[in-house]
Amino acid sequence: MQLVTIGRAENCNVRTSHPLVSNVHCQILRDDNGEYRLVDCNSQNGTFVNGMRCRGEVRLNRSDIIRSLIRMRTEGRQQQQG
Repeated sequence: MQLVTIGRAENCNVRTSHPLVSNVHCQILRDDNGEYRLVDCNSQNGTFVNGMRCRGEVRLNRSDIIRSLIRMRTEGRQQQQG
């Protein structure tokens, strides 16, 4: 499993200094099957996927729009060649 943490804290993988973003705002997980999930870490201002507030864990799909005062867009997964 791979984990990316987004927020203001120094230990976050993706950092911003925006005051409305929580220290640890949200996380994106990639499981062993290559599926992506987003978890809001009880942020005060929320995390949104396609305009809907994230409650708990949300499965991400290609081209989803993630907003938490930082706007992100998921892209297609790269396939490993071997």
